[in-house]
Amino acid sequence: MKKRGVLLLASFTLLPFVGNSFAQREPPNTRGLVEMSGDPDSFGANMKFMGVAISGSVFLDPTCEFPPGEGLGPEDRCVVLSGAPGQTPFNVRDIGRITLPANASRNVLFMMTTNWQNYQFFNTTGVPQSSAVFRYDPYLTIESEAFNDPRALDPVTGAPLNGRIDIGGWATLIDRSLAVDERVRQSSNYSRTSVNSLSKSYWRGNGLPEDLVQKLFHGPITIRLNVRGRARLISDGFMQYSIRFFGD
Repeated sequence: MKKRGVLLLASFTLLPFVGNSFAQREPPNTRGLVEMSGDPDSFGANMKFMGVAISGSVFLDPTCEFPPGEGLGPEDRCVVLSGAPGQTPFNVRDIGRITLPANASRNVLFMMTTNWQNYQFFNTTGVPQSSAVFRYDPYLTIESEAFNDPRALDPVTGAPLNGRIDIGGWATLIDRSLAVDERVRQSSNYSRTSVNSLSKSYWRGNGLPEDLVQKLFHGPITIRLNVRGRARLISDGFMQYSIRFFGD
């Protein structure tokens, strides 16, 4: 009996220390930390796959005339290059697209892109050139019924969106010198992810009213692929990209 009483007394004596031990293991108070995360709508979200959009090929060519059987596909485009050393600006729209169904994602649209470029710098002017240029800038057009509301305004110009908005992309620029008759072939194939997402936080931060942010995610969203840029002292080239979309 004495031993049992001693054990019982010891158990009660240890209880306060056990309680303190469990209290120390409780997770810290995270109130306010989510808001400080930079994108609270994506915090702790589970990611799900939401499809892929693939662009056509955009060719840079002196004539855009191709042999039979080697013409452009339905989503392909061709830009006629200016004669050297002139510069060729280009802006090609709707070379690929995807429509996400209503409620496809609750709070987040996240993207991972793969880019492919191949082009040749060639100085045929007979004199050295200080600036041979290739600028590649894919961008997106987002279409939604939410953007038809008169309160949906372009965050830069303040003009009504009228159903769509262009979202800037991930531009790259090559600018180099070329000696007389110098020819350089450039080719790259790479993937990248975005730090920011087209989340509800993104749209709120760009001035879209809260009810329209909710309407955007509760309705279908069409995303169109575009590309713009400029070329100088390029003899030929092409570019293409694809985007895999994720949501929560």
